[in-house]
Amino acid sequence: ILTDMYASLMIQMKEDIDIVTCGRYIYKQGSRQLKQKAYCTNKITKYGNVQAIGELLKKEIFSYGVNEKIYRKELFENIKFPYSRMSEDIPVTYALFKKCRYIVNIGQAKYCNYLRRDSSSNSDNFFLRMKYVYFMRDIYIDIQKEMPQYSWLAEAEYLRGVLYILREIKQCKQRQKYRRLEKRLRHFLRRMVFRV
Repeated sequence: ILTDMYASLMIQMKEDIDIVTCGRYIYKQGSRQLKQKAYCTNKITKYGNVQAIGELLKKEIFSYGVNEKIYRKELFENIKFPYSRMSEDIPVTYALFKKCRYIVNIGQAKYCNYLRRDSSSNSDNFFLRMKYVYFMRDIYIDIQKEMPQYSWLAEAEYLRGVLYILREIKQCKQRQKYRRLEKRLRHFLRRMVFRV
């Protein structure tokens, strides 16, 4: 983190604000060069929880990561991280966004994300990486009931996860090992309703 990250976030933690977040600098392994900035609005922006969930689903202003945010501690009442080695931030962040009143993005990158080639999110263990798909499916089901205006966004992210893993399996050297998983993902696709 940058040395002023928490100070920059705390300044925005006002009475009605429950979550404050910042953007990220993303670095690629093997390079000292800055790859890109992400989740930066270049200005301080405040969102109500419903609008913030719409933005969370787009993944342009908010990330599902918990690292670059500060939270009002009461939000965590009855919310726990699932036992998972991967994507465990997704259901927690979604639940916290649903529960909060207002969220502020300070508009600047203050958190540094280093992408390693050998990380679990880049591994060829697609059984582990399926957690992302399951979590996004659960969010999609909840969004359909609670915020139907965002169903198409939740469905798109769920679909993107399924297609991404299918493509990765297809290019994998051990594709045979994942035949059953590939078949299951294709079944997920057949059950989806597509909208133009």
